[in-house]
Amino acid sequence: MGPALCDQFVEDHFLGVKLVTIMPGNMKRRLPAVVSTYMLYDAVTGEQLALMDGNTLTSRRTVATSALAAKYLSREDASSLVILGAGRVGSLIADAYVAVRPVRRIVIWDIHHEQADRLDSSLRDRGLPAESTADIKTAIEAADIVSAATLATAPVIRGEWLKPGAHVDLVGAFTPDMLEADDEVMRRSSIYIDSTVAVEEAGELIKPLAAGVIGHNALLGTLTDLCRNNEFARTNPDQITCFKSVGSGLADLAAAQLVYQLA
Repeated sequence: MGPALCDQFVEDHFLGVKLVTIMPGNMKRRLPAVVSTYMLYDAVTGEQLALMDGNTLTSRRTVATSALAAKYLSREDASSLVILGAGRVGSLIADAYVAVRPVRRIVIWDIHHEQADRLDSSLRDRGLPAESTADIKTAIEAADIVSAATLATAPVIRGEWLKPGAHVDLVGAFTPDMLEADDEVMRRSSIYIDSTVAVEEAGELIKPLAAGVIGHNALLGTLTDLCRNNEFARTNPDQITCFKSVGSGLADLAAAQLVYQLA
């Protein structure tokens, strides 16, 4: 059993613990390599309130966080979305973005093309305007929003491909050795992060900061800043924006609390 990853309090007196087990052999079994369980407690009495599937909780709060950031950062008329990665998180991205932007075209790419095809078919069956592609460069060049949920250790997004006004959402890389975007993406972008921990965990930030490609002043704020200001952060229609998230225990707890209260 993996370690307890989340142990946080909120004003409503909830306590959450997420247990994560990593099983690399599950990839051959066509099962998730990461299996997690979330337990929600009453923080005053210690009473167990709910047991939740941690993978589902984490995936849904991840795409919800991206969509919330995009509400402040992406062009309000953004209509073309590219999804890189058709796994568990990637499969939920379209629904999240459709809720905040007038998306009329969804293009899906995955290193395993058949997986992109399956997600494409699933989205179209639900009436969403989806298509899969093997041409990642052309897809990104035409995109208003590029959302990446991969486990890449080499860039899948290149800054030279981004058109003026694009918004880049980096979800997948969460260790210093992982990265989905090259240095040029970061150099061209107005960058926001989900929390300050991102500068210690995300390869997309660690490497260009260490190389001097960008300075810490390139990081314009966190998701908390965006929400507190509650105003559109983009300053002009041609501005390229980037949101980098690595996840947080507080986000898990907020999502678990919401699920419990609604249930």
